[in-house]
Amino acid sequence: MRARLTRKHLIIISILMLIIIVTAIIVVTRQTAVPNKGETEVILPSTIQSRENETESRVEVKDEPVSTVDPATLSSVDIQPFGITVSYVKGIPGFEYTIHRSANQTEYVDFSSAELIGTKCTDDTGVFASITKNPSSDEDKTLLISMTKVGDDSYGLSLPESICTSNVQLFDQFQASFKDAFGTLKAISMTDVTE
Repeated sequence: MRARLTRKHLIIISILMLIIIVTAIIVVTRQTAVPNKGETEVILPSTIQSRENETESRVEVKDEPVSTVDPATLSSVDIQPFGITVSYVKGIPGFEYTIHRSANQTEYVDFSSAELIGTKCTDDTGVFASITKNPSSDEDKTLLISMTKVGDDSYGLSLPESICTSNVQLFDQFQASFKDAFGTLKAISMTDVTE
């Protein structure tokens, strides 16, 4: 009788150990997984820290003239991983941003709004603008409507078509807000970071 209990205990312990090992392998695999070539790796979840724009612009312009938008009409959001402050014309509803890295290591930030999500396209996320950091490939550059330089880095603005959204008027307002203020793109100053 005693030998049977021991054998049952050994079987139960073996099964538990196997479950623990399989669970550990799954956890480690998910943490170290590398995205497939066609997939995009999300670097930072959507967060927004808006504040009023400063009047001073530290932007070196490459293809786009310095914005003539009145600084009092602007608000801004810091994109910490890029080290930049993106301005936009006030008056648009709230939005989110998500930073991505493509398979060829190009980094870009998508700006989106739940109010722009349409029913015409599968998996529409309401993206109305993207900023690409150091666009390198010809494909990246052909999508850009504007380029600017901040420090040693180049940034390009892309505005997708409105084919997916069900609210084209609001979509156009979001895009105009970002396009009009793109010339004010600047580096995050050290005083902004420490406040």
